[in-house]
Amino acid sequence: MRTNGVPNLPDPPGNGSYGVKSFAQHANGGTISISGVPVSAPAFRSALEKCNRYLPQPPAPTISQLSTIRALMLGWAKCMRNHGLPHFGDPTITADGHRIMHGQFNIGSPAYYAARHACDPELNQSMAAGGLGAMAPS
Repeated sequence: MRTNGVPNLPDPPGNGSYGVKSFAQHANGGTISISGVPVSAPAFRSALEKCNRYLPQPPAPTISQLSTIRALMLGWAKCMRNHGLPHFGDPTITADGHRIMHGQFNIGSPAYYAARHACDPELNQSMAAGGLGAMAPS
């Protein structure tokens, strides 16, 4: 990443986190940036495209884990709807465990952050208890 246009990119944390999300910073609901470089910037996107293959990949979830993830994410989506986002859709969970969110909502809105504040702790606790690691979808 540093040699491909993002010279200030820090080393990832040594805590087993995966990908750039592990050290990205949210700026009060604004653009996500890493060491001052917005992840939406052309230089960052170009570097990521060239370097993504070097990121460690987590193991694929088992069928049982996928079932647990689906159930937890459906509960999380319902919680989001119950906390002020009536058009927050149920997510799709892919075979490799990725979550695809659906619906109409503004991720920069105060309502979104309030719903996340209300719903994320239970989701993360349940994911961790299930041996799936904490997960706050974005």
